[in-house]
Amino acid sequence: MNKNGLHFILILFGLFLVVDKSLAQSTPEITALIDSTEKYYITDGDKTIQFARQALSLAENADDYWGKLNANQMIGEGQYTLGNLDSSLFYHTVAMELAKKEGDQRQVGNSFISRATIATTSGKHDEAITYYQEGIKIKEALKDSASLCSVFLRLGNVYSQLGKHTDAAQNYLTGIRICDAIQN
Repeated sequence: MNKNGLHFILILFGLFLVVDKSLAQSTPEITALIDSTEKYYITDGDKTIQFARQALSLAENADDYWGKLNANQMIGEGQYTLGNLDSSLFYHTVAMELAKKEGDQRQVGNSFISRATIATTSGKHDEAITYYQEGIKIKEALKDSASLCSVFLRLGNVYSQLGKHTDAAQNYLTGIRICDAIQN
């Protein structure tokens, strides 16, 4: 694997939660508010939550699925950044329920992955493994290689934290192979 491929893996591995901002069908106001959250979601949870709540209010009034989905995800991100893991889980669960209701499997998969990240941070490793495995099933069915690359690396990290080095190595290698295939 070349140096750029390794850099690609490290970037994917370092992401917190999965937020997919598919706002093509949202109003310009909702889209602008969600876009504003991008500036802050890693560094300023309060600002992320502020903009996302404004977007959520507009999206609820407009009955805008994408706006509600993304606003809930970003509120969850803001809560995660602030260390409010239960609140983060709540908002990502709301996003998952919205996605299930819409039949949006891609977003359901993203929600499983976000829930796994929260579980990992909470020290609930068995729960994290289960969520990652559910996310993997969905992402494999969707042939979403970019997500699979990241998820296998994250799952490897959970196994590593548990001292299950064979399982960790197996997942790391699977992730690296997928990432490498994307690069080529």
